[in-house]
Amino acid sequence: MTWEDVSGDGVIRAFTVVQVPLSTMVGRSPYAVAVVKLDDGPSVTGLVLDVDEGDTLTVGERVVAEFVKEGEKTALCFKLV
Repeated sequence: MTWEDVSGDGVIRAFTVVQVPLSTMVGRSPYAVAVVKLDDGPSVTGLVLDVDEGDTLTVGERVVAEFVKEGEKTALCFKLV
């Protein structure tokens, strides 16, 4: 197995909106988590940014990856295109 660079562009294949957050996400609910099929091949899971209550996501929507630093942690997230 080797590391490969990928573009970060992809399509939402599945998602869920979390209403009752994990302890690390208190104050951020509801939030969306999606499985994204990257244009370069692999599927990955990450938060979908800037999705407010009442917004609707759709399977097939285009997204682009964005790494978000929170304290000492970095999270893989996605923004709608």
